[in-house]
Amino acid sequence: MASFQSKILNSLFKRIPKKKIYSRGLSSKNKTDSKAGFPPPFIYNATKVKMLKILNRNVVVLQPKGVIPSRHVLYLHGGAYLYGMSYLHWKFVVKLMRRLNCSMMIPDYPLAPHGHADETFALLMETYRHLLSDKKSSDLLIIGDSAGGGLALAIAIMLKEEKLPQPRRIVLLSPWLDAELTNPEIQKLADLDLILDVEGLQNVGKVYEPDTGERAKRISPIHDDLEGLARIACFVGTHEIMLADARKLKERCKMEGIEIDYFEYEDMLHAWMLFGIPESKDMIDKLTHII
Repeated sequence: MASFQSKILNSLFKRIPKKKIYSRGLSSKNKTDSKAGFPPPFIYNATKVKMLKILNRNVVVLQPKGVIPSRHVLYLHGGAYLYGMSYLHWKFVVKLMRRLNCSMMIPDYPLAPHGHADETFALLMETYRHLLSDKKSSDLLIIGDSAGGGLALAIAIMLKEEKLPQPRRIVLLSPWLDAELTNPEIQKLADLDLILDVEGLQNVGKVYEPDTGERAKRISPIHDDLEGLARIACFVGTHEIMLADARKLKERCKMEGIEIDYFEYEDMLHAWMLFGIPESKDMIDKLTHII
């Protein structure tokens, strides 16, 4: 049963018009990309912060104070390819960092409408190579939420194709796995989802990856070859359109022999794990246990 806090969260989101989120983000006047990649002030008090430049983009590295991290996370934020790290994201990665005793490497990847998928994948692959230069792949995790979840799965596939070692785990949080949202089950969930708009997301996908051929799979990794991937952990809510492809991923993993730890949370909206509700704590507890 959903917590009291999550029910309050649902009631708040019912008042927000979904479609404006995408039209505002796709406006040529959108400047969110230029503001991304800089941690808020509280981060500097909570963690050790290091700023890197990779392919001329900011990459933030966070480390817990007073301990040596035993694992290292490449964290890929969500935001529908339109928006950078939010305050909620920064709070969430600090919680993850402390519970998993890990460092967090957070690339400021290009955003629509000014940036495109090819630039993003070049940056993410180079960032992963940077991690591999002085860390064992068995100590690495790739974690992504929403659009970042789709990127996390796509990067794992690209690593396989380039014969680079897989991370210890691929962790997908409310992942957006198909930019075109072609799964017919999505329409059954559309009215339950208080945050995501199908048409708005489809429009963003077309801008972020205009190619409709083989390259389109990069932001629709549910249609790609999963063989040879590391073990996956997937967390999703039952009141979000991303549930349809999360279930499809679970079935594909089962059929193709890919190990997956799969968790559905009843009545949870999209990216619920970023909010300070009991279900988010439970999700972090489960991830800590399986890793």
